[in-house]
Amino acid sequence: GLNSHVEIQGYSAWYPIMRAGLSAHARVSVNYFVESELIESRTERAIRPNVQTFFVLVNEEQSQDFYLKLPQDTPDSVLCTAPSVLREEIVMSEGRAESNFTFTVRDTDRYTLFFAYCGASDGNTPIPVAGHFSSSFVNVDADGRHSLHLPFEYAPLPALYRTLIFAYGLPLLFWVCELREQWSFVKPVHSGALLAWAFKCLSIVAH
Repeated sequence: GLNSHVEIQGYSAWYPIMRAGLSAHARVSVNYFVESELIESRTERAIRPNVQTFFVLVNEEQSQDFYLKLPQDTPDSVLCTAPSVLREEIVMSEGRAESNFTFTVRDTDRYTLFFAYCGASDGNTPIPVAGHFSSSFVNVDADGRHSLHLPFEYAPLPALYRTLIFAYGLPLLFWVCELREQWSFVKPVHSGALLAWAFKCLSIVAH
């Protein structure tokens, strides 16, 4: 399906990874690599602390009624426990996580997939994180197959394009046929004009 690639770095709690209209039973795949910033530990050794990170999928109603109305200074604890359709925790090891997962949506809706960073797991001290994400989806077509690589609101486009190709292609075909038929009558005239022009050029050169 459509692929999106996102890179993040910073303290922000929410990063949109993908936004698309998905049909019921659509499949979404996400590949990710996340790491927390190195810090100096008490033993004077640089470590990467584990942080609380999630993938959060919200539908259009949740986005409009909750997320878009939150003030900018909303605590991370509120954001990270907010309503969602799906919540997938990223399990980090030594401050890093690299993996992929696939999920299926239940209802047709417009969804937004967020990467949620909820701060350090051992306290409230914010720790910068960086990550690379790629996501794709495949919607279900009218025959129930996972073959539609467009958001559901754009699903009529292939049929529209086929109609336009037929509507413009048919007159073009008639025009080409007519041109070919008329060519047998026009060819002698063009050939005579070409010979006359060539003879005139030779006459000019000879003088």
